[in-house]
Amino acid sequence: MSDVFDADKVIENLRRFGATNYACPICGGHKFSVQGEIATINTTNKIRVLSLGTYVPCAMMICSTCGNIQFFALPIINGEASDGVEK
Repeated sequence: MSDVFDADKVIENLRRFGATNYACPICGGHKFSVQGEIATINTTNKIRVLSLGTYVPCAMMICSTCGNIQFFALPIINGEASDGVEK
């Protein structure tokens, strides 16, 4: 995976996956932004333990109408493998 996040590549790949006329599941809006930074979702199999080891790097797509945030696993939408995420 590249060390530099490319929001334009994320948008291009989301369109390739069919997100061309995407509607927000909360408000039905059609205006979104993809932030220029990634979010990481930490993963663990422990209920009450915070683990900072395994994570999934994600792109955030934010509805411009209601603010709903959706996360997309970068290794999958960019077609690359990463620890903790299978293609």
